[in-house]
Amino acid sequence: MMSSSVYADSVENIRVIKISPQDERAVIKTSGRKLRIIKVGDVIRVPGSRFRVNDQQKGGLWVTSYG
Repeated sequence: MMSSSVYADSVENIRVIKISPQDERAVIKTSGRKLRIIKVGDVIRVPGSRFRVNDQQKGGLWVTSYG
């Protein structure tokens, strides 16, 4: 599985639009009003921190911070 990076100006600018547990994906809106599809393994990069989408849990996505 390949992962991709999503960039955002700040965590406050990231909005979850829809979560699809069966596909292990979610649609998010980042700064600049761009819609992005994220999946397990993707990295969300925000200045000063990074978040990884780790797993799908009970209808949601498990996201952790690192670095």
